[in-house]
Amino acid sequence: MALTQSNAELERFNYITAHDLKEPARNLVSYSSLLDRKCLDGDIEAIRDYSQLISKNALSLYNLIDDILTFSDVRNKENLKFKNVNLDRIISDIEEMLSETIRERNVNLSIFNLPSVKGEYSMILILFKNLIENAIKYNNDKEVVIEIGQTQAEEGVRIYVKDNGIGIDPQFQNKIFEMFGRLHPKSEFDGSGLGLSLCQKIADLHGFELSVESDGATGSTFYIDIQST
Repeated sequence: MALTQSNAELERFNYITAHDLKEPARNLVSYSSLLDRKCLDGDIEAIRDYSQLISKNALSLYNLIDDILTFSDVRNKENLKFKNVNLDRIISDIEEMLSETIRERNVNLSIFNLPSVKGEYSMILILFKNLIENAIKYNNDKEVVIEIGQTQAEEGVRIYVKDNGIGIDPQFQNKIFEMFGRLHPKSEFDGSGLGLSLCQKIADLHGFELSVESDGATGSTFYIDIQST
């Protein structure tokens, strides 16, 4: 049963990946051809426009390939060596990595009383980095407010990542954790659609439970439940 499910998931992963890779690649070919024509015409404004479109699609293709490689690496990870991971250090590293975006988007990131957890450092970093990046991306406010902290759960610790973004309609909250489970067109919010699926895989590998709460209008709160060992 587990093997059948894994094979079906892999088949879907390969199919959608190939489809999503084709779109920016096809655009690159098309815009390059148009650029050649405009170069012959000497239309500087059109040349500039097509150059920007080529750069945008090339970046989209690069990011998609990078996300696919990361997702594949997590799917095939075996014999993980878990150690104590300091979440304060994780968030500090992420802040440094995203410093330019944080400055440009006027992000107010507040951290409250984070614990250390058992896990693989790079994967835990990817998990929180994706949650923070989504909180920034899916936000139309002038100030992006993100709060990360912990609350006591019945068995263990519940870590939350709360934002003031656009929210997630309750009827679609299961879909967001699926591979390529986009709720918005690429023209509105760019991305591979693998981020939260990757978060779910990492949570599963660590024995964490990942969930979300949102009324669909006033932000979202992602929870990571970690049982005491």
